[in-house]
Amino acid sequence: MLVFFNGKKFEMDPQVVIGYIKEGRFTRDTEVEFKGKIHKLGEFKNLKVYFEEYENSISAPPILKDVPPIREDEEIEKTRDNEGVNDSTSFSSSPEDDSSRKFDVEGFMNREKAKKRRVFAALSWFLALVLCCGVGFGIFELFAHFKKEKELYNTAFTLMLDGETEAEACCTLINKVWYNTIHEKRDPETDKYTMISESLFYSDFNSAVHRLQRDESFKQRLEKIEENQTQVAEVMKTLQKHTMKRNQECFDSIMKQYTIYSKMIGLAENPSGTVLDYGKSFNDADKEFADNLQLLKLYMD
Repeated sequence: MLVFFNGKKFEMDPQVVIGYIKEGRFTRDTEVEFKGKIHKLGEFKNLKVYFEEYENSISAPPILKDVPPIREDEEIEKTRDNEGVNDSTSFSSSPEDDSSRKFDVEGFMNREKAKKRRVFAALSWFLALVLCCGVGFGIFELFAHFKKEKELYNTAFTLMLDGETEAEACCTLINKVWYNTIHEKRDPETDKYTMISESLFYSDFNSAVHRLQRDESFKQRLEKIEENQTQVAEVMKTLQKHTMKRNQECFDSIMKQYTIYSKMIGLAENPSGTVLDYGKSFNDADKEFADNLQLLKLYMD
């Protein structure tokens, strides 16, 4: 059977039609196609009792749990006869006049609106969840960046301090060998470099310094300094890529420290000039390194 509802056609079983009459969805004026003809439901005598039952009821119309939803299909063209419908559910084509009632679609529309509201609410919760996850991930990444940046600063600070300490020891020994050779000063620490024999000093201080540089223990110190210098350079390159703008002052300070550190390394590896100039350059760099070290600690705390 075809039922005309809300401007569309629906194929329905007679029992389903009765169910919708009991709910008040179909009125006496609802049109159906039965045996190739168009009729109003109010024209069928055996449906009268269901219309009267609904019209005379005082309480809200009952909701039928077993009534399936209307299956919408606008493409249905062929008609359906009463095949398979028993006597109790078959329709009579005898018309019966009755006053028409206007079909109330308010309940139907409210259910559709409620469904849309539920879908919208679910979508809103999903988008909020995605947004929260995105913000949370961004904060996590930011804290991870801060942690890595601080670790890089600490590593650079520690490596430069170790390298400068070793370079300072080498520069001090070079300066002592240089000075003691010129002034022929005896010193248990430098005699093996400054003296040719038990009573004779080198006449050329360069010979004494070269002898120091060829000493195995001193060469190991220089190799240690070179290894340290390579490590510091790698950390500084990485630090330059990861430093954020808010830490620019800290980065500028550690770059200054790196410049002083490199100067100290150069004095240890390649001594030059006069003994007075060398001593002054070494002392100035050492003091500058110590002063900037205190400023760098303030930025890192």
